[in-house]
Amino acid sequence: MAAICGILGRPDRKTVQAMAEAMAHRGRATHLAQGDSYTVASSVAFGDALCLMDGTARGPAGDALGPVELQGACEALRRPAALDVQGGFAAAVQVGRSW
Repeated sequence: MAAICGILGRPDRKTVQAMAEAMAHRGRATHLAQGDSYTVASSVAFGDALCLMDGTARGPAGDALGPVELQGACEALRRPAALDVQGGFAAAVQVGRSW
């Protein structure tokens, strides 16, 4: 299984590493991305990815969304609360230069 965890709103490497250790049974989240307002850890290298997902995200019509579709939906938002996606356990999405 994949593992994704993180904090949005502030960078906090130490806490995210503790979160990753606590969920090691799901996967080793050893890859970290950090910016001024977030820290995210994943069991998959970020590389050139635009979106990392755990589970299957589904759009308003129930259609499965791949990483490209989910990233596009997030990037097009004006308000985060308007995202109409269900079914994914967790996702880390790159919008602009931030995760």
